[in-house]
Formats: sequence, C-alpha cells, structure tokens
Amino acid sequence: MIKNYLKIALRTLWKNKGYAAINVFGLSVAFCICVFLFLTAYRQLTFNSFHEDAERIFRTHHRARMPDISSRLWR
Repeated sequence: MIKNYLKIALRTLWKNKGYAAINVFGLSVAFCICVFLFLTAYRQLTFNSFHEDAERIFRTHHRARMPDISSRLWR
C-alpha cells in the first residue's frame, strides 16, 4: 500500500516539477527559520545559567559614539 502511495506521489511530483520545487524550497526556508529561532531562544534562555545565582544577573549594553573622522580631516 505504501509502495503505491509513493509511486503516485513521485508521478505527481514529476508531472508538476515547478510546483514541487516551490513547495520544497518553501519548506526548506521555513525549516531553517524555525531552527534559527529555536537556537536564538535557547541561547537567550541559557545565558549565564551556570552561575549559582543566575536569576539575579542582569546584562547591560553600552554603545560608545566616536567622533566622525571625516569631519576632522577637512578642517
């Protein structure tokens, strides 16, 4: 029975190559996005989790602004 289903599926894919390619491409992109989101969430949730008081740790960001070099060159 499964052999028959596979045969019909392959015939349909062979007959509609463009449609099958679009579906496979969309499925692969969606799978890559899901894996990326999972890995990003996993990294954020396990950041500094090896510390004894991990729930009391806070992370801050600071971006330093440097003066524009091109304005100093033309003075």
